[in-house]
Amino acid sequence: MTIDEMSSTNLEARRPEFDIVQADIQLTCAKYLRWLLGKVEITDSQLIISGWALSYGRDPKEFRFLLNGRPFAFVEWPLPSPHLLEHFCYIPEAANARFVCSQVFGSLDEVFVDGFACFSFTTPQGEHQRSYRHSWYYPDPRCSSPLPEDERIARIIGQPDRNSYLFGGATTALRYEAYLKERFGRSYRDFRRILDWGCGCGRVTRHLVGTPGPAIVGADIDADNIAWCHDNLKGGTFQVLPLRPPTLFAEEQFDLVIGTSVFTHLAKDVQLAWLSELRRITTRGAVLLISIHGPSQMALYRAPTEYFSIIERQGLYEAGNNPQLDGMIGEADYYKNVYHSRDYIYSEWGHFFDVIDIVDAMASNQDLIVLYRR
Repeated sequence: MTIDEMSSTNLEARRPEFDIVQADIQLTCAKYLRWLLGKVEITDSQLIISGWALSYGRDPKEFRFLLNGRPFAFVEWPLPSPHLLEHFCYIPEAANARFVCSQVFGSLDEVFVDGFACFSFTTPQGEHQRSYRHSWYYPDPRCSSPLPEDERIARIIGQPDRNSYLFGGATTALRYEAYLKERFGRSYRDFRRILDWGCGCGRVTRHLVGTPGPAIVGADIDADNIAWCHDNLKGGTFQVLPLRPPTLFAEEQFDLVIGTSVFTHLAKDVQLAWLSELRRITTRGAVLLISIHGPSQMALYRAPTEYFSIIERQGLYEAGNNPQLDGMIGEADYYKNVYHSRDYIYSEWGHFFDVIDIVDAMASNQDLIVLYRR
């Protein structure tokens, strides 16, 4: 063995095992998701939020937690989070990332501005025009519609967590509207007919139905959840969808479509059928806000590394059945866990719509695909 060969062998023996794919998605999550709200507690005089936040190479002292643009009165961070390090083994800051923030108030009016409390996690530069992409929102409990039962919530978010249902839906609805204002100069009230496609038990729809101006329609394949929405979310129209198109909607009926975590559960042939149907029922110039599983959510769920090579090779990967709608729809193998590559989105979805943007981790934890009906 030559000296060069011996040196190379010794180097390989010292080199730790490194998974560059996992490192990449973990860093993507740290960069774009940044922090995750876990719990919101409201008493007669105090608001408490908790979760985790990644300082991502900076001194934690440089960051601030804000309530409606102002620093929380009491902040405990960073706190030990050994279990989080299992998710983010390539980000050392994950070992101490938990936070607890609290604010004493005299009236709920101090917490909820225009119906929502806004929670932000900022760098020393403070808030800016795109801070909404990382902010979390919680709805004023005094203005809230009735909450669905736990089993209904579990069918749409995978667990019977009413807290996550509330802030996840509010965050999605408000981030979407802020994006529409940034990208198109339009708010919800500037559209004529809005479809919340795959509305479930109204996690996002409940924050749309009070909007003055547009007609709000919620639609889903889960007839039981649609019945609940019809009875409890006043101001909207709700319709049961077939598992496959066509629908009863008219041609060019909607100028805005929201589809949160729908294409994440449909097989390839079903997706293509729905893309064609969405094109049929949207007007020229319509905007569609559609979410997919992206690196941030896959890092959170610790998706196996082999998924990524399959996704990039195939474009669309069906990773097995999802049991959340078991017993609620007619086909046992219909509802799946599905992943897309960005190249696939541009090449395949681009046959039906212009793909004008992909925004990491903005649909709560999922990536947002912005489509335009040409």
